[in-house]
This record gives sequence, structure tokens and C-alpha cells, in this order.
Amino acid sequence: MKKTGILGGTFDPIHLAHERIGHAAQEMLGLDEIMVIPTGNSYFKTVHGNVTSAKHRLAMVRLSIQNDPLFTYSDIEIKRQGYTFTADTLLELTRSFPDVKWYFILGADSLAGMKTWFAPEVICRHAELILATREDQCDKAELETDIKYMTERYGAVIHVLPLSDLPVSSSQIREDIYNGILPHPMLEPAVSQYIKEHGLYGRQKSEEEIAASLKKRIKPSRFQHTLGVIETAEKLAAAWHYPYPEKARLAALLHDCAKSESDALGHAPLGAVIAREEYGVRDPEILEAIRWHTTGHPDMSVLEKMIFIADYIEPGRDRAPHLKALRELALNDPDKTIYCILEDTLSYLRNSGACIDAASVETYNYYKNHADIRKG
Repeated sequence: MKKTGILGGTFDPIHLAHERIGHAAQEMLGLDEIMVIPTGNSYFKTVHGNVTSAKHRLAMVRLSIQNDPLFTYSDIEIKRQGYTFTADTLLELTRSFPDVKWYFILGADSLAGMKTWFAPEVICRHAELILATREDQCDKAELETDIKYMTERYGAVIHVLPLSDLPVSSSQIREDIYNGILPHPMLEPAVSQYIKEHGLYGRQKSEEEIAASLKKRIKPSRFQHTLGVIETAEKLAAAWHYPYPEKARLAALLHDCAKSESDALGHAPLGAVIAREEYGVRDPEILEAIRWHTTGHPDMSVLEKMIFIADYIEPGRDRAPHLKALRELALNDPDKTIYCILEDTLSYLRNSGACIDAASVETYNYYKNHADIRKG
């Protein structure tokens, strides 16, 4: 029977220590291969611009292992809709490959929390566990307690894989790259090159660099709209005494950066990803303002409100009803402005028979209850 180790994780990015763990597991248990499985939408790492997109992470995995015959990869978790659970992955793998004996590789620090995972009994039934441990970071007594619990409670078969110094993590590599260390000594050269070509983990580009890129990326009419949103966001920032006008400018500049690459609603969350990955924006407030500028969401931040409103009332807009009144109202009453914008938008969508996003309805109902609609 074929013996396959599973090495899972976000791999943001995959690095040489991951490969060392795989080889050590192979040597200890005589595994035939190591299957690298990047996570999709992990239950423990719900993504709001904090994890690089699956497309890039999978591409880096493929490049990193391409010359090592021990390794293969699977996009099983990336393709799965909804949250990613290890139990579901093992069930699917055992159905697809009934003649394979599975070994699930995890850090020893993860064992204590494994009992809180979804269906740990399923994981232990379908795979033996390999615990990668570092003596300098492992409390032997606690580890023995955790192993005993998992063995007695779930029938786990556990192998302890002692490792020498592994002085690197993906987060440290991301920080190094942000500080200009690229190529990185803990990455395969092809991975370093991929990161460089796609601008991952790097420093934030200047407004001038972003504007020059957007002129090529989006249509001239869309870029003109973007300039209008910047102008409007600056006015709102001044009127609302918002202390970070530079954030308002940057969020406005990037709000439609994905307009040419996705549909009417999808471009907003994709834009947040592009802003982070390609333009180096790390400020979560700016990323969230980009993400929600089409539908909004209940209880938005000041910047989120600003970009949502500016996108609708910028000077180039001339077809929506009540624009003159909304432009005046926006200077003093953001919440009522959001309510009025959504009331007009939802009315238009219903009359035209167009699809209505649930987030827009939820946002409308929230601001209908919270805005002072008795004024005028």
C-alpha cells in the first residue's frame, strides 16, 4: 500500500523548512510521497485581505516542489466551496485513493488544539499523525499529556518527528521581503522570482506609481471616475474632520482597481486583494473600504462610509436621482446619505429586475434604523 504524507497549511509563502519537514517525515516512516495541500478558506484564518490569494499560494507551491520527486501537490482545499476542514479533505482523499495509507503532518503545538477542530475523530480514523517537534520549543510533559489524550479519546496513532533548528516562518519571510530581502535564502529561486514578478509582500507603491498603473489597467472613463471619487473623498474628509486624508485618497484611488477584471459586485472584494498583493497596501482600514464600497455593510467605519458615498456622488455621476440633494446631505449626515443612496439603488434594481445583493439589503435595513430619517 502506498504511504503518503499530507503537508497542509497556508504556505504564504512555502519555504525550504516545509520541504525539510517533508523529507524528515519520509526518512522516519519510509513514505512514498509528500502531498502539499494549500488551504482554501480556512475556518481559523477567515480572509479579509490577511492571506494571499489561493492562486498565488498554489503557484508558489508548484514552483517550490517542481524539481523534487518526493513532493506532489493538490488543490483539493482551494477548489472546495466554503470553509476548509481537514476532516473533509481526508474523507475526500480516502474515497478517491482507497489504496493509500495517509499520514497527516502537523506541528506539535497544534496537537493540543486539535480536539477543538471539526471532527477530530474522522482525522484520526483516516490518517496517522506525524508531530513535527523542536526540542527548544516543546514542553515534553505537556506533549505527552496531549498525545495520551488523543490516543485514548480518538484512537490516534501518533509519531513524534524530532527536528533540529528550523529558524524561519512564513511570517518572518514576508517581513524580510517587505524590508527588501529578495531573493530570500529560505525560498527556492523560482519562488523568489515569482514573488518579485507579482509584487507580493513588498512595500506599498506611491500614489504616482499606482495612478500610472491604473491608467493602463482600467478604461479612461473609469480612471476619470476614480479622479472624481478622490476629489469627493477629500471634500468629505475635510467636512467630517477625518484626521487621515491620505487614507481617503489612497482608498479612493484604488477602489475600482479590479473593475476591468470582475463583475459589478465582485470587483470590490477582488480590488482589496489586488490593492494588497500588487500595490503593497497593508492598512486594513483602506482594504476594507475598498472591499465594501459597492454594497456597504452594517456599522461601517468612517473611511468605509466615505468611499461608499464618494463612489456614488462624485461629480461625474449624472444619472442617479437626487444627486444634488445627496451631495449636500453627505457633508453633514453620512448615515442618512447611505440610507438614501441605498433606497434609490434598491428601488432601481427592483424596477429593472436586476439581481439584488443580500449585503446591500442588510446595509439598507441597518441604516434605515440608525439614520435620522426624520430630517427632511
